[in-house]
Amino acid sequence: MISIKNGTAKIDTANTTLLLKLENRPEILYYGPRIRDEEDFSFFGSGTDGQLTTSADDIFCGACVISSGGDGSNRETMLHIVTEDGAATLRPVLCGAEAKRRKPSMRCPLPASYGETECLILRYKDEPAGLEIEQCFSVFAGSDVMAASVRLRNAGKSVLHIRRCMSLQLDLGVGDWEAVTFDGASTRERVPHRTPVEGGSLSAASFAGLSSNVHNPFVILREKSRRGGVVACNLIYSGNHRQIFDLSPLCGMRLLSGINDYLLDYSLAPGEVFESPEAVFVRAESEDAACMQMRAFAAEHILRGWWKNRERPILINSWESFLFSFDKQKLLRLCRRAAAAGIELFVLDDGWFGERNSDCCSLGDWKANERKLGGSLRSFADDVRACGLQFGIWMEPEMVSRNSDLFRAHPEYALTLPGREPMEIRRQIVLDLTKPAVRSWMIGAVSAVIEESGAVYVKWDCNRGLFDLPASGELFYRYTLGLYEVLDTLTKKFPQVLFESCASGGNRFDLGMLCFTPQIWASDNTDARSRLAIQEGTLCGYPQSAMGAHVGTSPNPHTFDRSSMDTRFTVASAGAFGYELDITELDDAQCEAIRAQTDFYKKWRKVLQFGDYYRTDSVFEGEAGGWIVVSKDKSEAVASVALTGRRSNAIPFRARFRGLDPDTLYRVRSRPQKWAEDISFTAYGDALCNGNLRLGCLFNAEEVSRFSGAVITRMFTIERVK
Repeated sequence: MISIKNGTAKIDTANTTLLLKLENRPEILYYGPRIRDEEDFSFFGSGTDGQLTTSADDIFCGACVISSGGDGSNRETMLHIVTEDGAATLRPVLCGAEAKRRKPSMRCPLPASYGETECLILRYKDEPAGLEIEQCFSVFAGSDVMAASVRLRNAGKSVLHIRRCMSLQLDLGVGDWEAVTFDGASTRERVPHRTPVEGGSLSAASFAGLSSNVHNPFVILREKSRRGGVVACNLIYSGNHRQIFDLSPLCGMRLLSGINDYLLDYSLAPGEVFESPEAVFVRAESEDAACMQMRAFAAEHILRGWWKNRERPILINSWESFLFSFDKQKLLRLCRRAAAAGIELFVLDDGWFGERNSDCCSLGDWKANERKLGGSLRSFADDVRACGLQFGIWMEPEMVSRNSDLFRAHPEYALTLPGREPMEIRRQIVLDLTKPAVRSWMIGAVSAVIEESGAVYVKWDCNRGLFDLPASGELFYRYTLGLYEVLDTLTKKFPQVLFESCASGGNRFDLGMLCFTPQIWASDNTDARSRLAIQEGTLCGYPQSAMGAHVGTSPNPHTFDRSSMDTRFTVASAGAFGYELDITELDDAQCEAIRAQTDFYKKWRKVLQFGDYYRTDSVFEGEAGGWIVVSKDKSEAVASVALTGRRSNAIPFRARFRGLDPDTLYRVRSRPQKWAEDISFTAYGDALCNGNLRLGCLFNAEEVSRFSGAVITRMFTIERVK
């Protein structure tokens, strides 16, 4: 898959080729659909083909995979290194290229992709600075996704200051470029935005120590004339990141991805090594193809361990049921009803520890409040299991309340600044994970809760960012490494515990967390209409098994919208499924409806969580959202249609599906829903994927009258006729 000859390196994936000219500064000769081997690729040309520019700008115009300050290009660069005497010029020279069976292992706790088949190592030196650079490109069997990272080693005798070290640089040439970023805020995460890049730089970045709900590290670049195709990129990192789209009038588009250089000043002592997180990227002919590749890559080469391919349990969480106001009787009444409704796992959320009856105290005091639980944590967890449910628990280990025993005993554990009042957000302060003592305490505290309770699930929450910043340009990076060390230790110690990441909802939804937590809570907003958008954006870059999606209450506490139980189920079934409501307040008919939902989900769970996901309609482009998930052997599928509004005097909505075998005869059935007419017919896959299917009038007068203005959804099962 990787060959080096005649001064070129050819990296082949399943369907693409990246071709590099190995000069002092390697240049990209070609990146596109896979091409066959040639003895000589000089016909592609490089740089300006010998034509020197006469301006003071862009003296060097080649399409590169590495750049630095002082290299003669008037644009954003990959590296910014400052020597001890303040010089910022770096001109690394290629001194070696090697194809290897395995990439070098990380020397620090950074997580990375795994399962690579080959890697290309490019080695550079800058003698005056005393810097050695190792750049790695990895390929994977059956995938078009590649991984890239950079390792810096100080081979000199004085300290070097790293001000920027991006993981990936792709120079993609001239064209009509559009950037797609996935942006938002709490309760409206990962909404795709399309921005023409017509000059200068555009960036998507985070600044608060988390990968953020403001700008996700997953991005897409589309060349709208279709000559340049589509490039998608993501970063295996959970801290501050930056993706830069830099358009040079002379050289075209440059894509950079890596750690945000905001406040970065990393001191690299002689002999020390600095490693960047891996960036993963893919080129395809369409956005859908690029997104499918990225989902599949995450599922196969990021997710790992016991839960990688294991079906996720249906859970119910106590938070939206009771908030802080509960006792043992309330909780067990919920558990008994949940078990009767077919739910499999109960999650005890915030309020179970210390004196935690509000958010003003007790974070860090991870000892059970025995008055509320009616005894020890172990005895309560045993009572939950006696109801027929597995037991899970919520923790927020990275934070501490000032009003807590932990803070009173160890104020030095908190990330605070001398002489300043700490910034409290939600009445909590961040624990300083750059300190070994804090990491050791955290591992012990979480381990004790798991061991005492026998929990099979831990919801790991994080409800604020890092804003009290000491005089260190290394804080954000070292905090993230500290978090990874803690998570690595705990997930190895408890390999069968399902850890779910949460950060005020989806504030840390990234590939770095997925290396340790096989699923991530997508958003605190469970409103069906909002979730259609949040989930569509999320599933552009991440697999559905990794996306926590639950049925919430109606009216929704965030949007105040009302929607039917059927609609909320249809939307939530697109991910790792559960419930966020007090089912003890429901009548018997409603609980029977939940039982029917859980029975349906269990029957189709493997397809829904691990099948191939295709978007059929976009809520960002019209009146409907829709998706279909197809089993790997294309024998069965589940599809949904969601109409976001009723148009008057218009023909009924028509649908088409995707991903089915064109030569297979399928039986299509609608899932029984309270107000929907039953639909059943047979058709071949080519007709289902290419024709416009009449699904009848999806709007029912009674449903519309009960939920005026709400989203209306229908689900369909598709099975191969034997």
